[in-house]
Amino acid sequence: MKEKKHILIVEDEAILFQKMHSYLFEDGYSVDKYTKSFEEAINRIEECKPDLVLLDIELVGEKTGIDLGKLLYRKY
Repeated sequence: MKEKKHILIVEDEAILFQKMHSYLFEDGYSVDKYTKSFEEAINRIEECKPDLVLLDIELVGEKTGIDLGKLLYRKY
């Protein structure tokens, strides 16, 4: 049996997260829990090692999705 790919959605608007979660889950992906900030995303990435991270640009807190994307590019 093929293993499900795990996706982390970093989105600060809960309704958008829920819609994306539903679509991806229906398509057979494993989707991580609601993550709304740079700091939460770093913790989730370290813990769950997702196959893909979908980033919102505007996030809760000082750092943006662009900051997170740059860090992911450099580190992973």
